[in-house]
Amino acid sequence: MPLTYDRLLLAKLESTYGTSSAPTGTDAIRVNNLNCDPLKMGLVTREILYPHASNRPRLVTQRVSEVSFDFELAGSGTAGTPPKTGIFFRAAGYSETIVASTSVTYAPIGSNFEGITIDARVGRKRHLLTGVRGTLDFEFKTNQIPIGKFTGMGFYTAPTDVANPSQTFSNQATPAIFNADNTQTISVHGFAACMESFSFKTGRSPQVHQRAGCTKQIRIDTERACELEFVIESPTIAEKDYFTAAANQTLAGISFTHGLTAGNILAFASSGISLGEPAYDDANGVEMLTCSGSPIPSPTNGYDDHSWIFT
Repeated sequence: MPLTYDRLLLAKLESTYGTSSAPTGTDAIRVNNLNCDPLKMGLVTREILYPHASNRPRLVTQRVSEVSFDFELAGSGTAGTPPKTGIFFRAAGYSETIVASTSVTYAPIGSNFEGITIDARVGRKRHLLTGVRGTLDFEFKTNQIPIGKFTGMGFYTAPTDVANPSQTFSNQATPAIFNADNTQTISVHGFAACMESFSFKTGRSPQVHQRAGCTKQIRIDTERACELEFVIESPTIAEKDYFTAAANQTLAGISFTHGLTAGNILAFASSGISLGEPAYDDANGVEMLTCSGSPIPSPTNGYDDHSWIFT
């Protein structure tokens, strides 16, 4: 009898896009809320004439699988070594830049996208997705573990019954709780804010592309609309006037550093945030300010609007 908690995810970068990289137990990654839509089909009906009223046969135009899961936002445990979850940044349209013994930086790109193979085990049923690309969301909430949320699409492979391999979980350090102890440096539009929460959406939209004469692929280059939202303790107008900043669409940065131990520190940086409409909120009797924002890249680059840096 299959059990719903019996789920496992293996993931590995592909050297040739769309060709399985054959993940093994050493490619196991700790995730949560793993969901798999094993078969998503495009169908067309053959509009042939029958001498009776009935359904017509159909043909399949495309077969893909979709997968979604959460993972803890933590470093590898060693500065300059990518976290194992870095593979999901790369599948979501980020470059990976390594400075030995120092840092690993993920920044958005507009070309040369990579693909990964995901082996999703659901109740000992193996669902292999190739050419996986997708989108990432991030959530930081006070007194909770920061998480990344990956939603991806890949090409369908017929499932099989298999035994789970022996697993090796590496380069996933224990996460640090998002609170005053572990997150001590936060700047929101140049103001040292007390933050309740922060969320970020990369805004990629995976789409199947398989026109005749081309190599089929999952495309994530057709749309990128990053969005963020923060909730902070409401400052006085003299301390920081977010309303005027929003009304005038003044661009300024948001940055914070989370974590204290080398190898498990994550920094977010964005130099130009266009604010949405600030609104008041309440948190246990404390007046809060909730505001959305859009990272704006430089006119000459287009992809320098934010970065995630593990040190």
